[in-house]
Amino acid sequence: LPVARVVGIGRQVASGLQAAHEAGVVHRDLKPANVMIDADDQAVIMDFGISRSVSGAGATIAGAVIGTLEYMAPEQAMAQPVDHRADIYAFGLMLRDMLVGPRNEGGAETAVAELMSRMQTVLPAVRTLDGSIPEGLEAVIARCIQPSAGARYQLTQDLVADLETLDRPNRRGTGATSPIVLPGTAAPVGAPKPAAPTAARRVP
Repeated sequence: LPVARVVGIGRQVASGLQAAHEAGVVHRDLKPANVMIDADDQAVIMDFGISRSVSGAGATIAGAVIGTLEYMAPEQAMAQPVDHRADIYAFGLMLRDMLVGPRNEGGAETAVAELMSRMQTVLPAVRTLDGSIPEGLEAVIARCIQPSAGARYQLTQDLVADLETLDRPNRRGTGATSPIVLPGTAAPVGAPKPAAPTAARRVP
């Protein structure tokens, strides 16, 4: 998908995750099939069927692995305790796939092999596959998909803030300090608007 659309959808999904996480709920099965997009390109997170309260309430069997292999965080695959950072990991994979295409188009065996690889090493940076992707967006994705939960965003609100910073100047975040103009936009969102033309002045 075009970068600008990926960022637009990503911001909405991240905001939805922030709301869920602040309410104490971890989705645990975030994937493209569980995000619906309406005719106005508004994204809604669906299917909290295996979600769990961060307080521990839920029906998960101890040692059971629950979720979708293609978007599963390493700690989830190892049946370790899972918190909101597993959702952040899946979110990063979704952003990556929207930009450069799916990682796995094979069967279950291929999905398992791809998961095992992700548990050990970070996937190649997206700009090695498409150099037109902004560096700031690449940095956000890289931080989301770290194999170690401790190396990812620790707060979903920080992820949301960095996504908002991508095309807004003079704001701090993971991206570059200078504004990044996303493809398909004429100028950074939030940039100062030009002065209104007067009768004695022509504006090219």
